[in-house]
Amino acid sequence: MNQTQQHQQQATPPQGAARGVSLIEAMISLTILFIGIVGLVGAFQAQIFSTFIATNHTQATMIVETVANELAASPYGEWDLDTLQTYYQFDAEGNRTDDDDSVYYSVEISQVEVGDGWTQLAIGVTWVGWRLDSERAKTLNPASNFAYEANIVLSAQYDLLSGG
Repeated sequence: MNQTQQHQQQATPPQGAARGVSLIEAMISLTILFIGIVGLVGAFQAQIFSTFIATNHTQATMIVETVANELAASPYGEWDLDTLQTYYQFDAEGNRTDDDDSVYYSVEISQVEVGDGWTQLAIGVTWVGWRLDSERAKTLNPASNFAYEANIVLSAQYDLLSGG
């Protein structure tokens, strides 16, 4: 075989599957890749939203704990619940604030039941936009007026640590 024949054999494109990628195959591959990327972006967005809601629930838990501890530390039955509700207003970082424009978390305290020497209180916490957040997360309880609610029972009896 001479050199010209070898050159002609190499210049002839291969037949069948070994010919390369056509434009349609490349477009289909890019479409599948694009769908996968869009799915990942949606998953990341949902995760960020879930983290945001979890942060608010954690902050609300800490606020309820603060309120409950302060109520338990005060003399039994000497609570002005209306005054306490305006006192317990918090900004987005969970710091108490008197500035109405910076209130992010609001607390509502109500008396549920009173017994002989004990009182059950409901402490409800809401934050700016909580209802919309709950609807988006599909966790909205239509019967609830609060984003986070806890019931506590305070007793008139002294515990052993107080020395009373």
